[in-house]
Formats: sequence, structure tokens, C-alpha cells
Amino acid sequence: MAVSVPTCRAFANPSQRGITRNRRNLQRRPLACGVPCAAMLRRTVLVLLLGLTLISLAWYVREATPAGTGLAAKQLCSLTFVSRLQAERAIRLYVRPLIGPLAPFLRTDIDPVTRRVRTDVFGMAPAIAVNHPGYGCIQLHEKTAGQLDQIFPVREYATPVTWGRNIAHRQASFDSTSLSMTMDNALAIPGTMAVVVTQAGELVAERYARGVDGDTPLPGWSMGKTVTAVLAGMLARRGLLRADEVALFESWENDDRVHISMDNLLRMTSGIDIIENKTGADANSAMLFKTGDAGGYAEARGLRRRPGERFDYTSGSTMLAARVITQRLGGPAPTLSFIRRELFQPLQMRSTRFEPDENGQFIGSSFIMASAHDWARFGQLLLRRGEVNGERYVDETWIDYMTTPTPQATRRPYGAGVWLVDPASDRNTWMHGLPADAYYASGLQTNQLWIIPGHELVIVRLGATSDFFESGVIELVKGVVAAHLNSATEVST
Repeated sequence: MAVSVPTCRAFANPSQRGITRNRRNLQRRPLACGVPCAAMLRRTVLVLLLGLTLISLAWYVREATPAGTGLAAKQLCSLTFVSRLQAERAIRLYVRPLIGPLAPFLRTDIDPVTRRVRTDVFGMAPAIAVNHPGYGCIQLHEKTAGQLDQIFPVREYATPVTWGRNIAHRQASFDSTSLSMTMDNALAIPGTMAVVVTQAGELVAERYARGVDGDTPLPGWSMGKTVTAVLAGMLARRGLLRADEVALFESWENDDRVHISMDNLLRMTSGIDIIENKTGADANSAMLFKTGDAGGYAEARGLRRRPGERFDYTSGSTMLAARVITQRLGGPAPTLSFIRRELFQPLQMRSTRFEPDENGQFIGSSFIMASAHDWARFGQLLLRRGEVNGERYVDETWIDYMTTPTPQATRRPYGAGVWLVDPASDRNTWMHGLPADAYYASGLQTNQLWIIPGHELVIVRLGATSDFFESGVIELVKGVVAAHLNSATEVST
């Protein structure tokens, strides 16, 4: 923006006016600019900066507000109609911390009859999400609730299977006093909703916040990335895809995106231009909350850098993996049926929903609702290297693949859909003392599933704590490991 700066000639010394008429002297002597001129220059710069600030703020509000109201509508719908939490509690714990400065101005309308949630900010950026029985909550953009029936039929979930604690196994395998203290401390952390521990497939300890139990579905956010990686392994076992496969979409065949492999997507090295910085104005927020076609949005994005060059954590990569899975299985409806029939039902994950967009594409990066018991059941699949109760879901080599470090992930070790542990890390000192074979799924607000093969442990922590280091999850994992008895340790009663 061009700015006109006032001339300083009016403030020159009057005694010099005659000299200034002489062009030769004017060229030799610079024009004097006194205090008034400097003040005007400062005011001009301040006005310019203020203008740029207002323009930037207006742009941010325009971009971030729809993402914020969209997130609020989707999450409030899921927490109210799937988790069955009270709306005020859901907003306070889960929504307000994520939408930041929009929180004081958010207006919500929850209709228990139509199972619809509407949000806006001063009437602007309205967002609507509806609960579709059997599938969770879906944010509407171009479609209506009635049109969702044409995409997938209404389907109720079966009653979850009761999973009781094995007290005898806990007493034989743990220092019970230490384990109980660890569990109590974990639940006392603000925002903690559920904590579950299994050992050798037996449920040994659990704690829950008020109104929550082992079968209450709660948001897992990016824990869904681990499930998507397992789904990719299930397709690989069936010969429907390969980790090294490239040319994943027709629209990529004429540019450098043709070199993106399934491995790049699962390891976050795709180079796709979907920045994720949680500002609400980023491409990831647009993909999840400002479009009804999350997979199409991700596919249409260009490259930020060459595939395989660098590790960039972004839900966009996993969203593209989910899109590949959907295409290989014949479309949204067959894919949702496959996930339920081939994974959730056999594992008795009867509370789990992989929530889709309005086109039926499951949001494999972020929108998974599952109970603590269901996550513990899924953890058994990983702990048993792809086999549960004699049924194999993915090859052992795929579990090895998922837990093999990604070389480009130098700041924090990552595999393919799971985070890894380096107990000798200088950068991540919180990993000191953890078993080297441990790995974990991790989602926003410190929702985590830990697998520790050497101890046959599965640890689940669900909740709404934004700061990982204040969530107590590190102390939880280390405390459970310390409480687990080995053959040389006296058994606690």
C-alpha cells in the first residue's frame, strides 16, 4: 500500500529560504528536518502498521472463525449425543480450550429431537453438525441431514461387551498398592476422563471421571491415525495396496505428486502442502472443518516440498491414506462397512465410531470416538503383533513396519502411524526410564494408547488436557511399568 509522506520543506529554517531558491546550493545542502517532521513520520509509520494489523486481523477472523465454529459444532455434537456428556461440561472441557479467543463469543443451539447442533459467533460463520445413528456426528456443508440416508443407512451400534477386572491377575502381577496410587494420581489430573491398564490381555486397573465408564466413547483425535495405519495393513494383507506404491491418484499423474508413496503418507514425509499449526487459519483446519469433502480437499493440494525430503506432521497425509483405502474398498459406504465388519466387531470395539464427512469419507486422521475399553482391545491387536484370539488381522511384518523409525523424524521418533520411544534421547529427556520397545498412539488433548510389549502392557489415557507435560501421562506410564512385578520381585497382596 503506497503511503504519501509530507514534505519537510515547511519546517526549514526561514533564514535558509533564500539559499533553497538556489538549485546549486540545494544540491550541496540537505534539507533540514526538525522535530515536527520526525513526529509526522512516526505517526505515518504507526498508521501504516495499524492498517496492516487490522487487515491481518480481519483476514484471520475471516479464515479462523468458520473453522472454530465448525470444530465446536462437530465436537459438541459428538460429546453430547455419542459420549452423552452434559453440554456445559463438554464445552468447558473439550471445546473452549481449542477455539481460544472465539470461546467467549460462541453461541450454541442443541436440538435433542433432531440431534442437531448449531454454532455461530454473533450470527456469523454458522456451523451445523448432526448425529447419524451408528456413525457418530457429521458436519453439514452442502448436504442436509435427510441426504445422509442416501449415503449410508441408519445403523445402531450393538451393546458393548462387559469387560471385568481380573483382581487375581493384578495381585499376582503388580505391586497393588503402587498401581492403585499411580491410577489415583492419574485420575486426579484436571481433564482426565478415563485410565485403563491391561496386562497379558487381562484388565487389571481402571479409573473414570464422573459420568464416564469403560464403554463411554470419547474423542481420540489423532489416535485415529494409528487405526488408519492398521487398516492400510489389512488391505496390504489382502493384496489391495503396498507401502511402496506410488501414483496413488489419477490427478497426481502429471506432476511431482506422482512420487508420493503410501509409505510417505503413513510416515508423514509426503511433502503435501497441508500445514497443521492449530491456528484455525491453517490448511488442516480448512480440510477438517470448512469443507464437506476432506479427502478431495487433501488430494487437490500441491506440494510444499519433495516427497520423502522431510518429516512434517500433518493430518493431511493420513487423510490421503484414508482416501486411498476408501477408493480401494469401492467407496465410502463399503469402506465404513468394512471397518465395522472386519475390525471393530471382531475386536468387540462396539462403542467405536470412525466419524465421516458428509460425503461418507471416514476422517482417518482425526474423527474417532472410542471408549477406553475399546482402545484397550485395539491395543491387544498391536501387542499381539496383528493377531487376536487366533485371528490374524495384519501381518507381523506390518507391525514391524509401523514400529520402524522414520529417519526424517529427528526431533521426536515416529514410525508409521505411531510414535516411538528413545530412552537415550538428549532432546526428549522425558523418555528416560521408559522401556525401549514402548510405542504409542497420540491425539489432541493428550489422548494416548501405550503399547509396551516387554511387559505385555496396554495403557489407555483419555481426556482433555492440552499440555502433554501437565497431563500426568508420563508419570502414569512409568508408574505402571514400575508397579509391574517380574519373576524376581515379591508378589504384592
